[in-house]
Amino acid sequence: MSRPALCLLLAFALLLQSACASFDSLTGRSAAGGTPAQQSVLLGIPLPAGMEYYPSHSAVSGGEGVEVLRGTVSPAACAMAVAQAMLDQGWRIRLSKTVGSRAWYLFERDASHAIVHVRIQTPPGMTIVEIAKGRTLPDGAVFAMPQRPDQGSGASTGKPTPIPLPADHSSQPLNEGTSRIQGRDI
Repeated sequence: MSRPALCLLLAFALLLQSACASFDSLTGRSAAGGTPAQQSVLLGIPLPAGMEYYPSHSAVSGGEGVEVLRGTVSPAACAMAVAQAMLDQGWRIRLSKTVGSRAWYLFERDASHAIVHVRIQTPPGMTIVEIAKGRTLPDGAVFAMPQRPDQGSGASTGKPTPIPLPADHSSQPLNEGTSRIQGRDI
């Protein structure tokens, strides 16, 4: 066999090996641990083609939690597709914020809120989508914060300490001024 043909065959074999190494056909997972996703686990909305769900980075329980997705779709196209799918399913957008290549969206439907964070992962240049969904807390709810052992009087029990929300936490208009925050009273 001639030298150019052998080099070409070797190059093809290496290319084939690298393509096969990025996806495991037995488990259905990519080398990074993601599984192809056509639909959001938390929201049940369709996702753009090329997105992968990462169960090792997600925490989903009973329709609430955090879901992490990664894909090759541009951040703008991904954010538009996810937002439109949520609006089509009856979610209302309450707040949107864009800073550079990051975007945050807060949605509301019935007694649930969902936050969608879209950003670019560097250095690979892939799009990361983080979705958090939970129920809306009632007015006057107490938020329990766990206390670190090195905080307080030195005699911490490690139990969460309830912190009441401020009395004036009711709907306050957003100060839009020069900020690029868009939304309505929350």
